Amino acid sequence: MTLYLLRVALLLLFIVLSAQGIFYLFAVKEAFTIISIEAFIEQRKAVDLIIGSRLKVIYFLALLLVLVVLALASKNYGSLVFITTAISCVCLLTDMGFALKISVPLNQLMATFNPDNQQVDWESLRVEWLFYIAVRGWIMIVGLLTLLAGFLLQNKPTLP
Repeated sequence: MTLYLLRVALLLLFIVLSAQGIFYLFAVKEAFTIISIEAFIEQRKAVDLIIGSRLKVIYFLALLLVLVVLALASKNYGSLVFITTAISCVCLLTDMGFALKISVPLNQLMATFNPDNQQVDWESLRVEWLFYIAVRGWIMIVGLLTLLAGFLLQNKPTLP
């Protein structure tokens, strides 16, 4: 029962983390390409200010939980629970790697925005940021769908 509840909690955390990617993929990415660079940077700064610290906590909890679930499921390496959780863990770690190596530095650079600074190609920066947020979104969607598939296949509902 403990493993089941931990998996439910992990699934909920993945839903929250994937929702960001889904939102950017299906709405914000296109909108961010048609607004001015000044508006884009302003939006990014505002969103980072609000969501940055919240996401750090959620990522930390998700990483902790995925490792606990893997440890508990490691008694049976071939089990659906272990395999789907391991795949989701790889997705989470990959997303976190992209965030730390690419997204965070890009966000920090955007925080220094000055339209008069001709040394930074702000338009290219926007394109790069949008590309990597889409990549990260797809990675987390794969992780979420993998967890969900493992959950549903492991706990097949019975029809009356």
